[in-house]
Amino acid sequence: MPILDVILEKIEARRKKIGAKPEEVRVSNNSKITKIERSTVEGVGDAILVHFEFTTTYYPDMGDIIIGGRLIYHDKKIKDMLKEEKGNLVFKDLAAFQEVQNIILRSSTMEALVIAKEMRLPSPIQLPAVVLEDKQKTGPDKGYA
Repeated sequence: MPILDVILEKIEARRKKIGAKPEEVRVSNNSKITKIERSTVEGVGDAILVHFEFTTTYYPDMGDIIIGGRLIYHDKKIKDMLKEEKGNLVFKDLAAFQEVQNIILRSSTMEALVIAKEMRLPSPIQLPAVVLEDKQKTGPDKGYA
């Protein structure tokens, strides 16, 4: 896997007091790449540093979570993966871009889940839940053990 490391550099969490308990809470997660730069990693060689920011926002506004960091990406074809657009480096290899975004989402979401628990905010992702149905509404058993 070309991702060598994910380093968190900033974690901010804010919980606001809201009046009445809201009927519906919506959670929005967003990640963005803030900067891409070429680098050299000792013992590895050429690498790409990808700086990112991940934000969890709650509606109604009961707080937010902001996670910032960088990841180190290394691949044998690294010279062909970036191009310059308007003075900034961007991925021209879509598979590499997809892998970087997925790692950002996975690592940041897991961190946001722990932070939300500590801050007593709703989970930033839908967690599994058991839902019991009334047998009268669903009909007879389907033969499951």
